[in-house]
Amino acid sequence: MSDGSEGLPTPSSTSKKKVKTAGLIIIGDEILKGQVHDTNSYYMCKELYSLGVKVARINVIGDGVDEIAQEVRRFSSTYDLVFTTGGIGPTHDDMTYLGVAKAFDESVVLHEEMAQLVDKWLGHKGFKREVIMRMAALPASATLVFDPLLPKASFPIIVVQNVYVFPGVPQFLEKMFPRMKTILDEGNTGSGEGSNRFHSRVIYLNKDELSITPEIDLAVEKYIDSVTFGSYPVVGNLYYSTRLTMESNSPEKLVEATVFVQQVMPANSIIDYDDQPAKSAATKVYEIVQNEEHPLHEVVAKSVSVSLLYIFLYLKSIH
Repeated sequence: MSDGSEGLPTPSSTSKKKVKTAGLIIIGDEILKGQVHDTNSYYMCKELYSLGVKVARINVIGDGVDEIAQEVRRFSSTYDLVFTTGGIGPTHDDMTYLGVAKAFDESVVLHEEMAQLVDKWLGHKGFKREVIMRMAALPASATLVFDPLLPKASFPIIVVQNVYVFPGVPQFLEKMFPRMKTILDEGNTGSGEGSNRFHSRVIYLNKDELSITPEIDLAVEKYIDSVTFGSYPVVGNLYYSTRLTMESNSPEKLVEATVFVQQVMPANSIIDYDDQPAKSAATKVYEIVQNEEHPLHEVVAKSVSVSLLYIFLYLKSIH
């Protein structure tokens, strides 16, 4: 259980930082037909949030060149970053490179560096050259972003203006996506590493959402320019009825908002709840061991010492 004050970020700058926005375009008829379960959008949303990027929209579209071009063009002019997944193989329905090129009125050309890599990776496997070279036909302005630890040995992210093109296979995308941290940190030069990261806080309440709506409204109105609130009713939980989330890229504003919420909510409505008890169990046990004034100190300290003794005897017996 948490006392409701742990994990609060340390106050720092009060300045409002611009949050980067992103749009995700998931490409593939197989997604629209329900033949493949899309996990890429969930993964990218989670990763981008951890990097301080707000995903503003996700669209799932088919494999048509015109449809891809239209969405890429619209997303590129609306959001700071655009991510596409799927449609970059050598078969007839892999139209992403053509669609991205058309979005920016570019031609598709054989990218010399990419062609060398494709030839190196696939040229000796007996595939027709004209087939494998389709994977090296990129929009004219495309640049390649490699894994810095495995340059020239990793499949590159294809970048065209503010559009980042990823494969649709989740295993490949998840292996490549961590490179975005380096890309985004380089884009924040001068503002400090991680300066745009989100900070979040969750408050659990034993009141249903409707009964605390006026208090939530007060907090939203007071911090409308600096903190984003989310309110989620919960059914069937024995401990709480509403989960209130708060997020901001200003640690100080998040602290202020947390204190404000704690002050305006009805008495005894905020629950001391730990949603990951197993993860924090060891820390909490040793906090009791170190606190001689805790009512459970003697019992817990004795249990821990006995456990450590058994571990020592076991390790000694196997050597």
